[in-house]
Amino acid sequence: MAKPMISEDDFKLQESLGKIKHVIIVMSGKGGVGKSTVSSNIAITLNQKGYEVGLMDIDITGPNIPK
Repeated sequence: MAKPMISEDDFKLQESLGKIKHVIIVMSGKGGVGKSTVSSNIAITLNQKGYEVGLMDIDITGPNIPK
């Protein structure tokens, strides 16, 4: 079976995601407990220490992290 063709953008995305070394997840079943604040502070602190950081809010019902 032939390999499916992927677009250049998809290839670049897969390549970038493959470089992720660590993932930190901040979660709670309850809203309003400070998950976004804690996540933001962790990201800021790690970035200030020289790490490359990405932050994604996956709360589909009400994300609080602006673009």
